[in-house]
Amino acid sequence: MRLLETKYRYFYNKNQIHSLMKASGQLQKASGSHGNKYYTTMADIYFAHTYSVNKLYDTAIFHLDHAYDIL
Repeated sequence: MRLLETKYRYFYNKNQIHSLMKASGQLQKASGSHGNKYYTTMADIYFAHTYSVNKLYDTAIFHLDHAYDIL
């Protein structure tokens, strides 16, 4: 899961939105199947960040709320 988080950060630095979404989804899927709340929360935060960069604020807030509920 750490590798998937690093993958997200790489695509963030390269500003590749489609790859950011894919990496966030992979992290969310992997963390969910392992029951890891930290990485599930981080995946939601990464989704929120990606959506906010694209000015999709309502969707970003949805993911932040979901991350908050997990914690």
